[in-house]
Amino acid sequence: MKILSRLRMIKQILQKCKRNVNDEANWCVIVNIADITAIAMEKQMGSLNKESFEEFLESLKQAGIDIINEREVRERLGEVRSWRDAFSTIARHCDRIGISFKCRNGTIDQTGIHRAFAAYQLPEQVEKQFAANLEANL
Repeated sequence: MKILSRLRMIKQILQKCKRNVNDEANWCVIVNIADITAIAMEKQMGSLNKESFEEFLESLKQAGIDIINEREVRERLGEVRSWRDAFSTIARHCDRIGISFKCRNGTIDQTGIHRAFAAYQLPEQVEKQFAANLEANL
């Protein structure tokens, strides 16, 4: 995100300095490059963000977790810049927002869950809350 902020700042500086640029064509090229770069980076970052949370949800499924109202979870995680923060909120308040996670076979695969949370760098506290919710729904 810092890169995007810097690109926007550079664009603002360039706009202020426009009157000092003698060649209008060069000015337009510089501003367009900044715009195109920012757009491309935003798309790439959004794409990476989406892939990460989808892969994370798949890793939970591989650990034997069924996601009740999965569409809602995917929508919520896809709408935000930080899906990890959004998932943390979902894990804490899932029952209140109509989302639940259940163990497919009635037992909790602690190792699989830990592996998923560690691989996607989710906080240990969120993992514990998630596990507590799973136990409550057994």
